[in-house]
Amino acid sequence: MRSMKFYILMGAICLFSGVILQGCVAPKKYHAVQESLTKCQDVNSVNQSIIQILRRDTAQCGIRYRNLDSAKAYIEAVSSSEKKHLNEQLTQKNQEMSQKEQALKARESRVNKLDRIIYSKDSFFAVLKSEISSSLGGYSFTQLYIDYKEDKAYISIEEDMLFKPASPALDPNSADVLGKLANILTVTPGVQALVEGNTDSLPPSSSKITDNWDMSALRASSVVKALVSQGVDPHKLMAAGCGANNPVAPNSVPEARAKNRRIVVVLSSKNNDLDKMLDK
Repeated sequence: MRSMKFYILMGAICLFSGVILQGCVAPKKYHAVQESLTKCQDVNSVNQSIIQILRRDTAQCGIRYRNLDSAKAYIEAVSSSEKKHLNEQLTQKNQEMSQKEQALKARESRVNKLDRIIYSKDSFFAVLKSEISSSLGGYSFTQLYIDYKEDKAYISIEEDMLFKPASPALDPNSADVLGKLANILTVTPGVQALVEGNTDSLPPSSSKITDNWDMSALRASSVVKALVSQGVDPHKLMAAGCGANNPVAPNSVPEARAKNRRIVVVLSSKNNDLDKMLDK
């Protein structure tokens, strides 16, 4: 820029000098000065063109810089938004992991409780079997039958061991077997008993008994009352009359009908936590 001003100034001086000196300078020298002035003007024109090009380039650089600055701001905004989105996703994943961890801990607690309950039931059943075996093992298989299934003990006693003929009243000889049942119910922790009365298909011979439902319920009730009288907690006992609906043999012959006239004592654990948990 400084050189261009210099060239303009020199051109002006040359022009002024040419005017002044035209009258007193030889024509040859005058033409030489004119040529120098013309060259200066040409150089000035070229410099003006260069200046225009530089101005245009500077303007374009400014535009590019502003575009780059805008692009940078956009990238930073997008980066901030993406970072926020990633943080939200991370927070959500952490919450999900926390919930799964809590669910897993709850499941582990439930499994541990199930293990304790199963162990408790297994222990209970082992004790119950031992008590039944030691107390009732000496009776004839035909008179007293013991079966185990689904964590329950089924003690089936024929009527001849318990009742007077065709009556719900207990025979005095029943005291022995009922005393041993009472002992099992007393010494076994957490045990309960369902006493079921069963009959054959023939109607009762006594006019005081309405039907087999009545006979079976009265016999079951007589057994429960006898057990309570021997010290069994009544909360451990239940009585049910099944009538002739659960036969173990056909009712076609007297020997088979005798097997159907029986009391079944179902012994089980009062702790039903396992059943409750499995129902959930």
